[in-house]
Amino acid sequence: MNRTSARWPYGASTIGVDYSIKYPYRFTKMSISPYGRDVVLGGRAGLAIIDLEFPLSPPRTISIDSMWKISKVAWCPSLQHHGWVGTAVNQTLVVHDLANTSSQPMRVVRAHPMAITDIAWAPLVPSWIGTTSIDPIVKIWDVRRDQKPVWYFSRWEPADLLAFNNVHMHRLATVHRNKIAIWDIR
Repeated sequence: MNRTSARWPYGASTIGVDYSIKYPYRFTKMSISPYGRDVVLGGRAGLAIIDLEFPLSPPRTISIDSMWKISKVAWCPSLQHHGWVGTAVNQTLVVHDLANTSSQPMRVVRAHPMAITDIAWAPLVPSWIGTTSIDPIVKIWDVRRDQKPVWYFSRWEPADLLAFNNVHMHRLATVHRNKIAIWDIR
């Protein structure tokens, strides 16, 4: 028995074993669960959730009804909301709760007038997810609330990346081409 399998109550572990698995669809985005046991893959066909303990089992799939491919996928890092996965599909933010058996999203928001470039969960406020776009507006959404952002602000140029601070809940950073903006949203 290897050292990994002793930690998992699910039988012999496949963690640490090399696998190459071919799927019928092309996936271009990926995120891992906060427990490290599951991976979500995103592509034109939708989402595929793979259990890393049983990678040869058929993955759970969720189709995304859109002509656009998934541009970003991010698993919520909170153990409290371990099933929440955010997905960017063109201008739309789609949040699924994978802890539920339903394939229906828990929240769908037309987040921006132009394509979303990045999404990120706030590690200290698990219900917050931020979006950046080709439009110059950065938005923070509370997925438990209505269709309006909690915060929004602009740097007057498109944002490519977004990251929340792991220590201070009101701080985040965005990348705008060759510049970095540090925000305090208090």
